[in-house]
Amino acid sequence: MKDESGILKADINNYQDEILILNEDGSIWMKFDFNGESKVENKESYTSDDIRKLYNWKDEFNPYAFHYDYVILMFKCLSYDGERYKVIVDERTGLTKWIKSKSIWKLENWEEHIVNSVATIDADYESNPIRKKN
Repeated sequence: MKDESGILKADINNYQDEILILNEDGSIWMKFDFNGESKVENKESYTSDDIRKLYNWKDEFNPYAFHYDYVILMFKCLSYDGERYKVIVDERTGLTKWIKSKSIWKLENWEEHIVNSVATIDADYESNPIRKKN
């Protein structure tokens, strides 16, 4: 984790445009949106494979967190150059790509990410209080 800036998190709930993942030269590596349900043939019964085929997803697309049905998309972010984020798109291989800075993207450091995005069940804060690094 020491070489990472944090987690790049997408706020997609009201976002209708395509998500673009770019090669270093700016060409499109992969693109998709979260409106696939309206585009699949069988709207009553479709699978994640149907969505993958619809957008021709790359096998190398395996980000930090991705749940199409719950509109969740997060990448480990390595750097930000003022215009683009360098992110890990495949957690298995470490493959990196670029994402242009837009209002839907929020870069959180690891502390913010854990506090805001990681859920716990039945935490007993009295016997196990949260500790903050001084």
